[in-house]
Amino acid sequence: DGSDVDSIDGSDVDSIDGSDLLVIGTVEVLDDGFASVLGQSVFGDAQLFAGIGSGMTIAVYGSIDADTGGIVNARIIPVADDTPNFLRGMVDEVNVATGRAVVSGINVDYTSMLANGRAPKAGELMSVSGRMYQGAGLLVAER
Repeated sequence: DGSDVDSIDGSDVDSIDGSDLLVIGTVEVLDDGFASVLGQSVFGDAQLFAGIGSGMTIAVYGSIDADTGGIVNARIIPVADDTPNFLRGMVDEVNVATGRAVVSGINVDYTSMLANGRAPKAGELMSVSGRMYQGAGLLVAER
């Protein structure tokens, strides 16, 4: 059902209803009505981003807009900087030879998930927790 970090349930974006945790990561860009967190676009008004700054680690709950793929109806909560990164999104593509997938535009190394018998498939909804290595442009799943 998507409630844990290992879940892959094959549901569509419409099932993400606004109460779901979609991303935990560092605010990469903050602009008027927009923030980028772990490569995901978060849209909202000035009140949503009040007290949030570039470089902060935040958790974002919300809905995915079917037209833009961005996060809307968001709720933002600051979290500790050492909190593992988290991404919930659609699997865009999978390379079984390298153990990597693209999830909502982010490269994910999912090989550690294979020990639990989990392998993503394109078009499925995937939740992954791990560490983002910016220099490599890769989110490495922890399990």
